[in-house]
Amino acid sequence: MPSRRRRRRGQDGGTLVDRRGRPVAPWKWLTFPVYFALAVGLFAGYDVGLLLVAKAHPHWEGVTTLVFAALFAFGLSQLATRPLTEMMLHRRARQRERGGAGPRTED
Repeated sequence: MPSRRRRRRGQDGGTLVDRRGRPVAPWKWLTFPVYFALAVGLFAGYDVGLLLVAKAHPHWEGVTTLVFAALFAFGLSQLATRPLTEMMLHRRARQRERGGAGPRTED
């Protein structure tokens, strides 16, 4: 059965094109949203699973919970620090454009 998607003339074979002829970027799996969704899912799913199941190995459950909590905490720290850092960098750039005093450097 032939495919409904056909290549447009004049385009190389490496680019993906949707029905309207616009280029489509391939999904990137190694991005922060994918990491954060995985960390939240693992942390919440594992802890809810522990609430619903009888505790057989408390030592391993505690270690696993800490590992998932560390992954979740790293994701939360990225959400908190990136906007703050961008705001500080923009403020410094505006101060330098105005001729204000930036960070002092000794020559």
